[in-house]
Amino acid sequence: MVNADGLLNVMVYFPLLQQTREFGLLLSKQGSLRAIYNRSERGEYTIRDGKYVATGAPTPSQQRCD
Repeated sequence: MVNADGLLNVMVYFPLLQQTREFGLLLSKQGSLRAIYNRSERGEYTIRDGKYVATGAPTPSQQRCD
């Protein structure tokens, strides 16, 4: 699902971990992706508001390598 701000919300089930995670990815005008949030099904965040919860560092922009 894509929200009004252009944030792509993706849910992924990892069978080996028996865990579902939800990701929020933002596509920039230059074509790179940036993780805005990443949380478990229990609502535990590893990334929140574009920053790693553990360190407070911003998430990097990612782009495709050819």
